[in-house]
Amino acid sequence: MKVYCMKARMPKLAAAASLLSLIAICSGAEVRSYTDGKGVVHTTTKSKPRIVIYAPRAAELMDFGLTKEQLAGTYGPYYSKARNASLPSTISNIPSDPSPEQVEILEQVGNLSPDCLQSWCLNNVDMEMLKDLAPDEMMLHGYNGAPWMLDETFSASLIANVTKIMGKPPMFLEISREGADECSSSDFANETYPCPGITLLDFIEDNFELAKYLNLDIPDSLNDDRQRLCDSSTKFQEDMKIAHDKGVRLLAANPTSKTSYFADPTSDSVLRMFEELGMPIIHPGKCIEAGECVGGNFWEYVPKNKYFTSCGPFPENITESCNDDPLYPVDMWLIDHRLTFKVPDPDFALGFPDKAIIKGQTVVWRGGGGGILKTPRGAADMLDSVGAEVAKADRLYPETQCTEADVSDVEHKKDGLKGGEYACYSDKKFHETKYYQECMFFASTSASVFASTSASVFASTSAS
Repeated sequence: MKVYCMKARMPKLAAAASLLSLIAICSGAEVRSYTDGKGVVHTTTKSKPRIVIYAPRAAELMDFGLTKEQLAGTYGPYYSKARNASLPSTISNIPSDPSPEQVEILEQVGNLSPDCLQSWCLNNVDMEMLKDLAPDEMMLHGYNGAPWMLDETFSASLIANVTKIMGKPPMFLEISREGADECSSSDFANETYPCPGITLLDFIEDNFELAKYLNLDIPDSLNDDRQRLCDSSTKFQEDMKIAHDKGVRLLAANPTSKTSYFADPTSDSVLRMFEELGMPIIHPGKCIEAGECVGGNFWEYVPKNKYFTSCGPFPENITESCNDDPLYPVDMWLIDHRLTFKVPDPDFALGFPDKAIIKGQTVVWRGGGGGILKTPRGAADMLDSVGAEVAKADRLYPETQCTEADVSDVEHKKDGLKGGEYACYSDKKFHETKYYQECMFFASTSASVFASTSASVFASTSAS
């Protein structure tokens, strides 16, 4: 018989002691805990909890030991929008998508979004199937405090139904910023980000904590992958030093022939990683600050005629002949992975005649929302592929002065830099050291601590 013990808003130390005593009374079994993105502490004594989770997150956790025996089901698309839809269902041409081996496992478990192989599929979660699967945990993939790909009305209904079915709320796995509730209304255009952006290694470490909570059989290879991430981080720093010495600047973007979208580095975990390891990445916002553009989430929306400032007001007059003085002096573009196969096409430069695009100084950036597997292996692959290309790039525009900034500081993760600025290399003085100095996972195998002083606590146990 399942017994659910619940207690809320206890002081930090008392919470841990009281909760442990409470669960010991309930079951007498080993207690494991996990604090989710909304500060809710979940605890369990089940040996191998079965879960329902966003499909790409399931693929990530396979690197941490998740098997089909503990994966009751998934929801959401397996693949990104950029995948070639004509391929067989287990194959993708996008490197960051789940591998064929991972998809084979996904196809063997319950699919709560059967019509959602690779589309936006808003509000696509089958609640009747959730009842039938009877998982121990439901995990929601979330952005800025709200479930990903679920609107507000559907989210409220889903959370209420999950709580009713399972006797506890779903876990919330935040992907953008710390303090999900406070950041739920954050908007780059209005500069209302009160919470620090999460760097990719935070996600990786959180996946490790989640793996311990689920009591996964964590493979020894995870430590090897973590060491590789350290090595790749060090090499990436060396590549970025080369770029700084040449005066090369980068901007993360989804460029188009009409309106282009420029990404705020404080709000994406992969861009946070890049900047914290020395990348000279430009912060957008210049057009918004001038009152000539708008934005949303972590994007600045810039019309073509506002970017190519020397070409006049009419987009049809924008050509290579007037691309010497753009809004940002971008020597190399970090291209949104959804444009992986569009930007290299020679015709793309006709619609966006930028010097770096024309010269081919672009590299794909797989964003932290859904473009990269948040594992040590995924992070190392990203650093290796991007770093080598950046080191080869040439400066194409007149040199500009970098800004001295502590890129790993909490305030920088909240506010970033002014539009058009990029951080100095500063001889690695402000780099995030844990990427290249903490190279093992298994030094401590203790369960997650009860980190929140006012968190709700949900405990599930099983009596034999």
